[in-house]
Amino acid sequence: MIYELIITGKWFICQLTILLQAIYTYKVFEKIFKKASKTYFYSSLLFPKDTRDKVSRLYAFVRRADDYVDNMPQRADLFEAFYETWKNLKSGGNSVLLPENDSQDLEIILSFIELEKSENFDHNWTIAFFDSMRMDTNKNQKYELEVDTKQYIYGSAGIIGLFMCQIMKIGPRHWQSAIDLGFAFQYINFIRDIAEDNTLSRCYFPRFNLDMHNLTNLSRESCLNNPVDFKKFINSQIEIYRSYLKKASPGIDSLPLKFKIAIKSATRLYNWSGGKIAKNPNIVFTKKMKPGMFTIFITFVIVLFAETAKSILKFKKKI
Repeated sequence: MIYELIITGKWFICQLTILLQAIYTYKVFEKIFKKASKTYFYSSLLFPKDTRDKVSRLYAFVRRADDYVDNMPQRADLFEAFYETWKNLKSGGNSVLLPENDSQDLEIILSFIELEKSENFDHNWTIAFFDSMRMDTNKNQKYELEVDTKQYIYGSAGIIGLFMCQIMKIGPRHWQSAIDLGFAFQYINFIRDIAEDNTLSRCYFPRFNLDMHNLTNLSRESCLNNPVDFKKFINSQIEIYRSYLKKASPGIDSLPLKFKIAIKSATRLYNWSGGKIAKNPNIVFTKKMKPGMFTIFITFVIVLFAETAKSILKFKKKI
């Protein structure tokens, strides 16, 4: 009897330790996700719990890689170590090229590899993501043509849409809509982050788009000296955002309600940012135009009410 209690006690402690470790690990993912994007993070809270947990693991992985190339100073060496460790462990190896004290990155990589397997991510999608991130480490990277910008966006944002399709288990018929939505969101990110990208000597907009609006570059001085042309340029980029969003909309509307509310909330929040910048383009040089908690909360309430009402009406029509 005493022996059984001891064995049972050990088993319970073991299971409790595993549970606490899982909770701690998830909280780490959640913390990274929340710090990276409040819009995505709070929108993801509207997903079912299982989906929400997987999304946090996905965003912890892509955010960590992105952080290394966006850091000041940039840590291209740590980015490559992160990539090589993922590639090696994914192929069944045991080489960990991360700094010895970086257990958090290892947890993030192992969790993502597990997610790749359980959600059947295409290996080439992850490679495309890393390729785009690596473009940020190239100081000589230029975006002369639209095709150059599209290549970057596909790996940095379109691919995320494909990952999300697999997590939500909604099938290939939604893939193009997911890619288009990723492109739309990334255009707003480009516009919103002009000042930040200036400090990193980056400009993702095709060179010919600047030339069309008589802008030599997107420095604060250049844009403020040409306010009319700069406003026309910003509005032209917001129109590109709207065109991609329009193409993505049918796919969003056909999503199951349990996913649609979260995706539509994120979309409305991006619309809010785009609308604010369109009214006052110079604001990109003074602040990052992101919605505050009140705007996020009101948006959730509006979307939740609207989409629930639509579903009820659709159900009544069927009966």
